[in-house]
Amino acid sequence: MKILHTSDWHLGRRPVGGVGKFSDIRFNDYFESARWVVEKAIEEKIDLILISGDLFDKSNILPEVFDRTIEILQMAKENGIKIFAVEGNHDRVFQSYSWLKSLDKMGYLKLLDYKNDGMYEFEGYNFYGLPYNGLPEEYFKESLKNIETKSNNIFVIHTAINSSDYLIPGIISKEQADRLGEKFDYIAGGHFHYYSFYPQKSPFFFVPGSPEYCDLYERDEKGIIIYDTEKSKHTFIPSKKRKVHRLTLELRNNDELLEEVKKLTQKNSVNEEDILILNIKASDTYNYISVEELENDLSKEIRALKIIIVGIDYYGENVISVSDITKNKIEEIEKSVITQKWKNIFSFNAEKTVKFTEELKRIVIDQRDESEIYEITDKFLSSLLGDSGNVD
Repeated sequence: MKILHTSDWHLGRRPVGGVGKFSDIRFNDYFESARWVVEKAIEEKIDLILISGDLFDKSNILPEVFDRTIEILQMAKENGIKIFAVEGNHDRVFQSYSWLKSLDKMGYLKLLDYKNDGMYEFEGYNFYGLPYNGLPEEYFKESLKNIETKSNNIFVIHTAINSSDYLIPGIISKEQADRLGEKFDYIAGGHFHYYSFYPQKSPFFFVPGSPEYCDLYERDEKGIIIYDTEKSKHTFIPSKKRKVHRLTLELRNNDELLEEVKKLTQKNSVNEEDILILNIKASDTYNYISVEELENDLSKEIRALKIIIVGIDYYGENVISVSDITKNKIEEIEKSVITQKWKNIFSFNAEKTVKFTEELKRIVIDQRDESEIYEITDKFLSSLLGDSGNVD
């Protein structure tokens, strides 16, 4: 049997703001990447597709998202390809009923939930699945305690393995993964948006990554995994996704800024369908730059779908003077403190850290549901670990 393992489609996702041409294009990108997954399954003559969580980006999706999802899943159905899935944290958010249950009732996929429905058998293999839970260790112990034999067992779960000292909700340790490995031949994980497997020798735990960039700061490999049960062999295939250029420009003055960016984009073959993420390194005597104004100016001159300035890194210790504070945004002050004083993983991702703290502030000020805090913290730390390259 040939199995295609995929995860984290995040259908219905839009960039922050959610309006305009760029938002519409990115909204469509997630459906195109999901369509590519099913087309690849048809091309490879796959028997079964495993979706290990976060099929949707939100639990309260729009009718258009549901209709377009059905169109993609219908392709698999028409070609005799079964689909098994579990609910991720974005699909259910701990509510009792998700849209995946509707897709199950309509016959487009089989929703796995061992705790409630038991094991599901297909082609001589036993499939176990559990929806996302923020405390996986206790959940696994209770739900899987009666599984005694490892032979022909496959587990589908929306979690990944923690590879750092940071505690992330819903993620398991290597020790926990080892205990699961005693019961399953193949564990289809998800949640993290980059490709990983564990252990390095004779792996049994796999995360394919999201097929499309869910966060433009993501840099690691992402795609699908094809698992041949007869050969016990897995093959990773990079996915179809929007091309993103991450470039750095070093400057000493702003006189030739536009021309230097033009040269840089031409050298790296940036075209109108690509996204450009630009980091500018400037001397500490460099005139203050408004990121928003700079993005607007560059978008008028540079051929790219979207230009994003992720940060302006100033040389020297005196990044921002107190006497000059009225000319600078609070975000720039926070970024300078994080970069110069913290000296840790957050310092290397200061721009992202500032945006994360700003979002936390908005949640508190607006008195929104505290579950949003856990969700954005989960996303932030997951992307941070991905950027650090800590993949087992």
